[in-house]
Amino acid sequence: MASAENADANDVEIMKRELSKAMTSLILEHNVTSDPEPGKVDKSKLQELYNKYKGIKADGYTAESWTAFAEARTEAETVLANEKATQERVDKAAENLEKAFKSLKKEETKPDPDPTPDPDPGAADVSGLKNLYEAYKDIKSDGYTAESWAAFDKARAEAEKILANPNATQDDVNAAKAALEAAYKGLVPKTQPNPTPGGNGGNVGSTAVVTGDSANIPGYLTVLLAAGGIAVVAETAEAMETVEIAEAMEATETAAMQLLLQVTAQTSQDI
Repeated sequence: MASAENADANDVEIMKRELSKAMTSLILEHNVTSDPEPGKVDKSKLQELYNKYKGIKADGYTAESWTAFAEARTEAETVLANEKATQERVDKAAENLEKAFKSLKKEETKPDPDPTPDPDPGAADVSGLKNLYEAYKDIKSDGYTAESWAAFDKARAEAEKILANPNATQDDVNAAKAALEAAYKGLVPKTQPNPTPGGNGGNVGSTAVVTGDSANIPGYLTVLLAAGGIAVVAETAEAMETVEIAEAMEATETAAMQLLLQVTAQTSQDI
């Protein structure tokens, strides 16, 4: 009887030990494989950073810095979408994203090696120069001295060049206009016009007789007769349309004789 009781006691002890061992194994296995309880991971900071940086574009940043930032942003998006992500992974993703953003570098703009500002197209008023050029463009060199024509032709060519230049400044236009005007006014004809008959510039057509020189009386008479005849014909030119030619000739002869008598009398007084 005693032996049976001892056997039962031993079996119970063994069973207790086995049960304790099984419970310990279950606890250890649970601690190793269990994930953090959902809801305890705080993703608010990571979400805030992602929302802040998700619209940034690559334009204007160096390729190296942009690549690092793009990778960090993609990683943050992946972590946010992972319901089983640990707090440690969330925090690390937020740290990397913030660091990558601060490391973005702007591309350096290289200055133009030969900066030349372009004038504003259409800013210059060329209307005055254009009108002047149109007025003078058909003038020919005939009748002008070579020197004055060369200056005018050069000024006209320069005006044409300025009008064809869309980048010409107002100063260029004004200078070309002034030069063209001056060159036109400076054109010199090859031959000057004859002095006005009877004027101080010459004796052509003059009826004045130099007294005291009797040797030239016949010549003076000839000139006076011709001049008198021309004067009478000029005065009666309109009347000849209605008066007979004979009457006109008679009037001419009478006037010539009167003039001849006047000259003869004057010559006699001088002698």
